[in-house]
Amino acid sequence: SSHTSEEWAQLFGTRQLALGSWSIIFGMVCLFLYIPAVVVFTRERKLSCYKMMLFHAVVDMCGLFANSILFGILMLTGSVYCSDPIINPATAVIANTSWLVSSITCILLVINRICELTDRTYVFK
Repeated sequence: SSHTSEEWAQLFGTRQLALGSWSIIFGMVCLFLYIPAVVVFTRERKLSCYKMMLFHAVVDMCGLFANSILFGILMLTGSVYCSDPIINPATAVIANTSWLVSSITCILLVINRICELTDRTYVFK
């Protein structure tokens, strides 16, 4: 490339102070609010649905971290792909992977609840 990382950020990066700050604060509040749920899911690990909900909470917290805190930091710094060619794709991979795993976990949780209602609990033992 004809520019350094700093030049790319300076030429094309736009710092979004308000939105970046909001994203970080909102993400931290959401992560903080997850703590009581994770404590309950950890305590009630006898049932398979609570194990799945604990896993879902951890995956969702990873997604929240990528989608709000890392994204907010990138907005505050005015990051563009060429200025940070490793952290930008890494953030996208974490966000997309957590969304995919979260979606699959939700589907498995629905199947688990249907099996519980229809007395087919042996499927998840």
